Amino acid sequence: MPDKPIHDYGYFCSEITEWPQWQLAHEHISEATLHHTLCESPENFRALVIERLLSNAAISHVHAKPNVFSRSSSHIAQSPMDVILVQYYLSTTGCFISNELTSQKIQSGTIVIHDMLEPFKVVHGTYEVVSVILPRSAFRDLLHIGITYPGRILSPTYPTTSSLKTLLYSLKQDMETADIETLDVFVECITKLAALTLAETHENLHNITGRKQKQFLRQLQAQQIVRAHITNSNLNTETLSNLMGVSRATLSRMFKPAGGLAQYMKRTRLLKARHMILHDPGCEVQKVASRCGFKHPESFSRAFKQEFGKSPAILRKQHDDASTNALDAYAAWVQAR
Repeated sequence: MPDKPIHDYGYFCSEITEWPQWQLAHEHISEATLHHTLCESPENFRALVIERLLSNAAISHVHAKPNVFSRSSSHIAQSPMDVILVQYYLSTTGCFISNELTSQKIQSGTIVIHDMLEPFKVVHGTYEVVSVILPRSAFRDLLHIGITYPGRILSPTYPTTSSLKTLLYSLKQDMETADIETLDVFVECITKLAALTLAETHENLHNITGRKQKQFLRQLQAQQIVRAHITNSNLNTETLSNLMGVSRATLSRMFKPAGGLAQYMKRTRLLKARHMILHDPGCEVQKVASRCGFKHPESFSRAFKQEFGKSPAILRKQHDDASTNALDAYAAWVQAR
């Protein structure tokens, strides 16, 4: 992982309703070839892209109608794209991935790992996918980064499949609101699991990843329960320990890295509130406070200003509603690797 502090460039949304936009954006990013399928006219194409860009990873959630993505050896020579792509297909109506040797069908619930320096072709039906794009430099201590790795399609029983599904689905849920420290842990764990998958015989990595993975996934379970009950202003250690089925002492140890359970709940509520302030303009500040588990609007406003340096009302007033194109933002990210 990078030695320098991870920078968060924010997240970006694009609603693409015209095929030429989608085609030009992808050709600009990757020098890839895109085609619309014969069963769907370009005029009916739709895509929704949400991305969160970090200095060490790009996280995306995409809904799109049928299209074909092809990245050949000549495309790779023109635009290297030295990144590794980890994807979780949440749904698909028919998807095939092929390379020079094989062609495999992708079903809903499949995990796919691509090395973008390897040629491949994807024939998409209507699909929804969450992806983490990692620069090869992130693997420098885990893989031989001077070589390329054939793409992997993981079976449901493969050892890392279940963990990657949990992590990627959680990222989909929280990519817009999670703080940088949480995202850093997600990305680090996904990077190690992807490396383990690409280099199966690396026994030391397997042992290290297994221990950390178990601990992290347990913490992740606790955090997911907190987020699911965050509107409950009476949520406390006793309630959460009962929901988790663990002692209060064990629960306290789980949240110690986050500054304790109370601090984690406060931070999670404020992040949810900030997201609502910026992206739900019809919701009054008082309702935001209530929906995020704060009993009193005054205490909410004080905590919000202390955390983000501005009151909820001022932040909403200053927010620029102009939408940012997610694919353009991603193109700039790729070109900076």
